[in-house]
Amino acid sequence: MREKDKIYPAHYRIIDDTYQTVEEHTAGVKTKCALYAKALNFANTGELLGLLHDMGKYTDDFYDYITEAIYREKNGLPELKSSVDHGRHGALFILRRYHNGDVYRKLMSEIIAMIVCYHHGGMEDFISPELDVKLLNRTGWPDKLGEADNAHMQACERFLDRVMGLEQLDELFHAAAKELRDFIDMNRKRDIMLSPFHFHLLIKYLYSCLIDADRYDTYLFMQNKKEEEDIKINILWNKFSEKLSVKERSFQDKKTESELEEKIKLLRHDIWKQCKEFSDQPTGIYTLTVPTGGGKTLSSLRYALDHAIKSGKKRILYVLPFTTIIEQNADVVRSVLEADDYLLEHHSNVVNLEEYGTDEYHYRQLLTEQWTSPIIFTTMVQFLNTFFARGTQDLRRFHNLTDTIIIFDEIQSLPIKCISLFNETVNFLSSQCRDTIILCSATQPNLNKVKHKMLIRGEMIADLQQKFLGFKRMNIIDKRNKKKMPYQELAEFIKEIRKENESILMILNTKKTAESVFKAVK
Repeated sequence: MREKDKIYPAHYRIIDDTYQTVEEHTAGVKTKCALYAKALNFANTGELLGLLHDMGKYTDDFYDYITEAIYREKNGLPELKSSVDHGRHGALFILRRYHNGDVYRKLMSEIIAMIVCYHHGGMEDFISPELDVKLLNRTGWPDKLGEADNAHMQACERFLDRVMGLEQLDELFHAAAKELRDFIDMNRKRDIMLSPFHFHLLIKYLYSCLIDADRYDTYLFMQNKKEEEDIKINILWNKFSEKLSVKERSFQDKKTESELEEKIKLLRHDIWKQCKEFSDQPTGIYTLTVPTGGGKTLSSLRYALDHAIKSGKKRILYVLPFTTIIEQNADVVRSVLEADDYLLEHHSNVVNLEEYGTDEYHYRQLLTEQWTSPIIFTTMVQFLNTFFARGTQDLRRFHNLTDTIIIFDEIQSLPIKCISLFNETVNFLSSQCRDTIILCSATQPNLNKVKHKMLIRGEMIADLQQKFLGFKRMNIIDKRNKKKMPYQELAEFIKEIRKENESILMILNTKKTAESVFKAVK
């Protein structure tokens, strides 16, 4: 067979005996990756990543491997246990041709090479603690181009002939290097100090763009589906806003039965009003301090919907510490907005998708891996996994967190050991991804007693002291004494209190002690 007539498969769909060629897959991935990366003004970089990620599938070694794999699948034979490294070739091409000139060209060539080389399995450190440079070891650049270089020359020749020529690639890389320079210059003009950790997250963001573009294009081919049209998000936000208004009016129309109820109702309305008015504020990081019982869930939702409409946000993400709270709050929001098809819960109680049929399983798995739903409820663990888990599955969704309102409820539950890392991540999301961050709590923690401080703009609610006094429900009376109290004496103490109170809650430190006190009281 003549070379020009040869078909190089990227994937195979057995249900209708159809091949997706490397050219077809590359075209799909480059378009998607460029679109995703455009959100941070790295469209040319994204296109290059998509173009080069599967260059290695043009080698004879990979052709023989995938041909054998397809034969085995057709004939019901066991899968091949080994694979062929196809990621190194795009990385090696970039380093050999473009690792020259100014620092921006060199840095961009290294970033692209790392992402392309490790687009399966997860990225490695550029330099390990043992001073090992795994990228250079794997690519063989610049001084280990031995036997493997023959395969690399095959890949380059066929890629340049079938996908894109050198002149176009040179122009594209020049534009990508300029994107990096512009990114740095733009932040200098905004007086934003880019820390090394911000570059770490930028690289992971671009990696996320390629991973999702690659996986999604493959998913569409394997499922024989067309890409879904984007949701007209502003129309949806306005629809949800109207639904929420109906609920809000029902609260206002509800008659109270006591002076205390009326007082609480007025306080909740004032909190809701301040949240609504605060939606005019620019993108940034803010605290929302609301006393327990202050209607934080729906007040924060009103803020989020109004802010999304006014500032063009495309997603609302709720991050909570416990699954029970997530399920409760998600049920409230789902019910009020009638948002069944637009609200995703992603936590341990729902990540087991085996109960669904095959098509539904694949679709729901896609939702949890991409985070494309307009409203998402998840845990702090899943949020942090997005940036710091090994592998590719969690990191895939990172790029979908641009132009997002992220509401951290019960932020005081954030583990102390995570605070510094969390602060830097949130600062990046706000300053680079145009995310508005809301830190909710009745007892705001001090997140700035660490090296990396969070850039908090301010508090959403005025007159906090008055709000807390209005929701005050108890008095604390110190009845401690220095000596130990026997069970019988404690029982007598409880009996005295019961004379004036219908119910008593006592918290003790062990089951045995609780049982003994209960028996003494009884």
